[in-house]
Amino acid sequence: RTTPLDELCGSLALHLANLRASLIDTINQDYAAFVGMASSLRGLDKAVGKIRAPVEQLREEVQEIRDAAAAQVDLLDAK
Repeated sequence: RTTPLDELCGSLALHLANLRASLIDTINQDYAAFVGMASSLRGLDKAVGKIRAPVEQLREEVQEIRDAAAAQVDLLDAK
């Protein structure tokens, strides 16, 4: 079946218009979610800052325990 070029062009233009409208709707929906997420994250940096030092201290303590355990394993392996 053949389709006249003018008819094909019209169909493609209509399809393009539908795709553009759908894309705009999707962007608008996602943009609202993005803006909402950004506003809900406000102040998060302060909360993270408050727990940063204790978490770093805990990480150092865990590393010391790991190092001590590895040293004990090395002593046992040497026997």
